[in-house]
Amino acid sequence: MRTDPSSVLSSYDAVVIGGGPAGCVAARSLAIGGVRTLLVEKAEFPRAKVCGGCLSPRAVAALVRLGLGRAIEGAGEARTLRVIWGGRRACVVVPRRVIVDRAVFDLALARAAAAAGVTLVFGCGARVKPDGSVLLRSESGLKRFIGAKVVVVADGLGGTALRGDSRFAWQVSPTSAVGMGAVVAAGSDRSWDDQIIMSCSEHGYAGVATLGDGRRVVAGASRVFGAGGAVGSLESLLGALAGGMDLSRGVRGVPQLTRRRGAVEADGRVLVIGDAAGYVEPFTGEGMAWAIEHAELVAGFAQEILVGSYVPGAWDACLRRTQRRQQGACRVVSGVLRRPRVGAMVVGAVGAFPAWGEAIAELFGGSCAAAGGVR
Repeated sequence: MRTDPSSVLSSYDAVVIGGGPAGCVAARSLAIGGVRTLLVEKAEFPRAKVCGGCLSPRAVAALVRLGLGRAIEGAGEARTLRVIWGGRRACVVVPRRVIVDRAVFDLALARAAAAAGVTLVFGCGARVKPDGSVLLRSESGLKRFIGAKVVVVADGLGGTALRGDSRFAWQVSPTSAVGMGAVVAAGSDRSWDDQIIMSCSEHGYAGVATLGDGRRVVAGASRVFGAGGAVGSLESLLGALAGGMDLSRGVRGVPQLTRRRGAVEADGRVLVIGDAAGYVEPFTGEGMAWAIEHAELVAGFAQEILVGSYVPGAWDACLRRTQRRQQGACRVVSGVLRRPRVGAMVVGAVGAFPAWGEAIAELFGGSCAAAGGVR
């Protein structure tokens, strides 16, 4: 899926940088609102993406509300979370999670954006210039400046659209883990298919979830890398779960996960959303739900910019407030994950006393089941 950047117009009402859930949903919402919109993505679609792959009930509800329910047709489902830590195990029954392959999911969202009238450019990098224009650069070296009244940046943790602008500098947590993951062929044991299984250790954590076609989404976050690099670290974190899965190819990494932007807007027309605006561990797919919510919200602010009614700082205030609400539970879990003894005690307590687990699970919208081994 690719468009030659030389064929696009010289200016747009809105330019969205990044073709993940945040970018595609935001661009589509703008186009539906009558905004002439360009979406730029540096990769060619479909493309692999490191992600836990789990869509929460709130994320699924948002997709349905936005008319994007078809993007998750044929996806996997999970209703049980099993956690393994230091030989201790616990099982939590959670509301239905939808498991997606980002290569398939993001492509579906991009097609929905195109159907709404968004102009798409793939295989092309983008950089926001000081004057608010966007510089496109194709793999062949072709450069093109695009004028824009509003720019929405949704290029993720490793994006470069704002590189060089000190206002948007990352503030990275020194204790953050580095993410890694892959989509692998199904193993012989299909009893995992309705579960999300997480294995935790003092060095990090990793999880496995099953797609609708039987393939498995594997993702992890490690604070210590051994000689085996990303593959070796992921296998170590998975432990016995790695058996039957070939991780020798396709494992990709992402930068340190827990981070915050110094700013999420500038000049009254550059707005940052999704992972590009900041992320908090753990790494199990929450970022997609946050991104979709950001995309819903940002369209209204972009419209205000276009009609001249925007109040500078409004997006910053809205996003920071939204992030505090979204990331609160993850901050608690992240704190536990950085303390192995505490984590092992919590898992053991939930396994031994289901009533304790009920109280904990209620915080995350689930319920606790009796402890048991991985089936």
